[in-house]
Amino acid sequence: VFNKKAGLLTMTDTDTGETVVARFKSGGSWGAESAPNGSYDILSRSGRAGFYRLEALDPFYGDDRVAFPGQHEMTEIRLHRQGESLGCVTACDASGWQKIDSLLSRTSTHTTEVDAKGVLARTLGIGLSRERLQNYGTLKVVED
Repeated sequence: VFNKKAGLLTMTDTDTGETVVARFKSGGSWGAESAPNGSYDILSRSGRAGFYRLEALDPFYGDDRVAFPGQHEMTEIRLHRQGESLGCVTACDASGWQKIDSLLSRTSTHTTEVDAKGVLARTLGIGLSRERLQNYGTLKVVED
């Protein structure tokens, strides 16, 4: 669970029961809005270490867009290491990122098919291709 108001990401491995807590933020950089409240699958993101794709569990699953009823729409929300946040769920420091990334690297996964968002798909505008990504579980974003 990522609590935007508290600025805390609490993640539990459902297989082992191990829980980690770290300081995270969402939005704020250059006036960007925070990630909309809701549930997201945490998916691998090929080609960019330190980043996971957050796929909204909304009516249009797999399109890398967020369309929760009654909330602002966003695209390409990520869970990632410290840095700027344009709506992503972003670690506040390296130690917090290490805790979350380490837990994710040890959890069991399965694959999920979604719209491809790799470099070729973005560069060439190929929106119909699909890819299978590792699914690490679900992240819930809440206001407080």
